[in-house]
Amino acid sequence: MCVIVSGVFMFKAPFWAYITESFPPEKIGFVLACINALSNLLGFLASGSVGIIRDMSGGYAYSTLPLLVLFCMSCLAFFIVAKIQKN
Repeated sequence: MCVIVSGVFMFKAPFWAYITESFPPEKIGFVLACINALSNLLGFLASGSVGIIRDMSGGYAYSTLPLLVLFCMSCLAFFIVAKIQKN
């Protein structure tokens, strides 16, 4: 659990810095609003899935898997965007 949480939180600062440097100033407000709205929606769904999985499995061991999947997906998306921008 500590590894998952530290992985999720260590990604936040570089992600926001990268986003604000990658987009033109006239579009950055829209991009940040879209990212924030999407993260709020996915955060709601992830917390709900944690509760459902905990109730079905009887413990927290399997309930952190959605958080791990979201973390891996966000890392993959970051590297894909970085590779696209290099080309």
